[in-house]
Amino acid sequence: MQNKLDVDQFNQFIDRHLKEEQFFDYKEEWHPNKAELLRDILCLSNVSYQGDRYLIFGVSDKGEKIGVKNTDSNRLKDHNLYNWLGDLRLNKPLTIQLYVIEDKENSREFDIIQISDSNHKPFFLLKDVEYPKQKTTQDSKQDSKTVTVRSGVIYTRNGNTNTPINGSAHENDIEKMWRNRFGIDLSVLERFKLLLQEKGGWDISWDAYGSYHHKVFPEFQIREDFEDINNYVCHKDEWARGCIGYHYDESSNGTSEKKLYYHQTAISRVLLCHFDGSKKTIVAPQYALMGSGRFYFYYENDIGYSYQIFLKTKYNTNDSEGIPRPHTSLNREYFDIPIFKNENDLLQFKQYAALKNARYSYPSTDPEFDPAKQNILFCELMNLYFLFKEETVNSLS
Repeated sequence: MQNKLDVDQFNQFIDRHLKEEQFFDYKEEWHPNKAELLRDILCLSNVSYQGDRYLIFGVSDKGEKIGVKNTDSNRLKDHNLYNWLGDLRLNKPLTIQLYVIEDKENSREFDIIQISDSNHKPFFLLKDVEYPKQKTTQDSKQDSKTVTVRSGVIYTRNGNTNTPINGSAHENDIEKMWRNRFGIDLSVLERFKLLLQEKGGWDISWDAYGSYHHKVFPEFQIREDFEDINNYVCHKDEWARGCIGYHYDESSNGTSEKKLYYHQTAISRVLLCHFDGSKKTIVAPQYALMGSGRFYFYYENDIGYSYQIFLKTKYNTNDSEGIPRPHTSLNREYFDIPIFKNENDLLQFKQYAALKNARYSYPSTDPEFDPAKQNILFCELMNLYFLFKEETVNSLS
């Protein structure tokens, strides 16, 4: 989920960027022609930049904050924008969000189309679309009455300049997009993350160890590790307690480890937890100390989460979701292991939890070792997380 800018962040952003750059484009008003709007969205979507991109309405090319006029007949509401984009035949769906910044102090509004970065570049149309051309006094009778965004054509943005609507991105830029899509320029670990998320991309090696290799790139392999891993027995953690512990004895749950190899070199390792009578398997989540409690989670870009997606594809179910509550103090019967985009997202939750409950204020203390007390602390943190997610969703709606 994208984190939208608030009014203070927006003003700071504009004050720091008085000139347009590669990842954002200023517009004084909404496009009178949807062909130009679509072209600009595709240009920003295909930019070679790590991070969100912004199409900002109500700001001049020189960074002057003007505001969007309420009388602008071309202004779109969020549902109109999403429905319009949804009706287009794009090769891949865009992750996009439209919202309004209200500067009440100066009685101005600004519209922002925020586009997430993606490894699915390039984005392009599979079918031409045409829109009526906005007439000007300079148009001659011979001028076309429509503007076309062409199928198969790739648009992008270099510096502060967009690809012309009747042009195409340079072949070097297009090559870079496809190399990005296939992970050719990525590190071995980053390629492993992408390959793990491919549905049906892996074959089992019929040996005694349940190894796997990638079908197209067999140099990427997954092997069982039989080293001693008793120093971290993840199936005893508080997230895996409760009804699991009541119904199954110790021998029916367990911990194992997989090593990820590139040729004969071990690149990374993943700790797995088998619980619920060993009928379920998930990647052991990370945890952060919060007060004397532990809060468990995945990072979206971590190799462990990529392996969790691999397990989801393999078993056609995601055992990190719908886990029975470990204690009656959890206000939901089941919970999912939380997922954060990055450390900053986790920090936002930490700050929220500390604000709501003083026992989770900084600095964190040593963890509670009593299992019963730790269960209660875990449930308190999960209850705070439920509230945090609800408030975040409401703020974006």
